[in-house]
Formats: sequence, structure tokens, C-alpha cells
Amino acid sequence: MNKAQLWERQTDQIVSAELLPEMTPEPVVQTGERWEMFRVRARARLRRKRAPIPEHDHWDWDEKSHDLKLTAYRCLGIRYEDEVQGLMMISTLAIEGRLPVHKGKPVLYVKYIESAPWNLKGYAGAGARFGGIGSSPIRTAIAVSLEEEFRGRIALHSLPQSEPFYGRFMEDLGIDLDVEELRYFEMGEERALKFMKGGDV
Repeated sequence: MNKAQLWERQTDQIVSAELLPEMTPEPVVQTGERWEMFRVRARARLRRKRAPIPEHDHWDWDEKSHDLKLTAYRCLGIRYEDEVQGLMMISTLAIEGRLPVHKGKPVLYVKYIESAPWNLKGYAGAGARFGGIGSSPIRTAIAVSLEEEFRGRIALHSLPQSEPFYGRFMEDLGIDLDVEELRYFEMGEERALKFMKGGDV
């Protein structure tokens, strides 16, 4: 899988973007710096309007890129017209599934997913450019899970703002008190295959 499908909001068209399967720390840091420049301007505008600021506003990809020096992590990107539109970091070390049907089975863990701030209505409002940034990394994570012979099983912890999105196609296993009290989601084999085919989950 070397392509990702994005929805361009203004034209209501689906465009094909490039999937970057393994980004090194340097381009990840550069992407984070580019995103932060946009966030600074958006943050000032939101504060003037007394509007809520997205929960992940504090994320620092310079700091997160340090994990890539370890073999346990891998960062993937989505690029369109020479601009990175989304990033996802996964653990290359499987965790054990928590769903009863996954007991004793390996699951691919997704550590972070973030869309470029100009794609998020929380920052860009009606001018947000691309949708589908969340779905495309999930499909990629499932593909990696299949490659690793985990049969498409994936898991992640979600910020509260993203819980409705993940809850549409993953099993909600409740608040994890050991991980910043974030809600833990897991996707099983059947749902993963349906998601890859674009069907209902």
C-alpha cells in the first residue's frame, strides 16, 4: 500500500496522496515545525474568539521523533503536493489484545495519529482542506498488522475529542487508568477486513 485517499472538502473530490511508509526523524521534525507555525496563528485567532483549542495542541513532533531512534517505533506519513497532511506513529512491538477473543493474540499498537492543522475544523474552521486523514492511517495500520501476521488487529488510546470517531469502528474498552485516563479502543479481525474494503463496521 503506497497510496492514501483524501477528501478535498472545497471541491468535494477524492484525491490520491502518497503514503510515506517509514519517515526518519528529520522530516518528522520539519513537519512538526511547519504545523506549529500554522497552529501559532490559529491559536491566537481562537483565543481572540474565546473558542476551544484542540486537545492535542501541545503535541511536539520534535519530542516524539526521539522514539524513532528506537527500533520499537515507526512513523508513517501522508503527503500530497509536497506537503505532509498527516502523521502516524506505531509500535513495532505487538501488545496483547484485551478483547476476550484476542486473549493471548498480538495486536498492533498505534501510538499517535495527527492531521495537519489546516485540515482540522478546530483550527481552520470552514477553510479546513482535507478530510479522511484519520481513516487513511487506520487503513495503513491494519495493512501493517496484516503484514506482521496480526490478522488486522490494532489498538490505540484516544483523546476525548476523537472518541466518537474511533467508536464508530473500534471496540470501546473504557478508560485506561494506567495511560493518562484515556479511553482504550481495539479493532478485531472481522471489523478490520470490512474497514479495509470500505464497508460498514
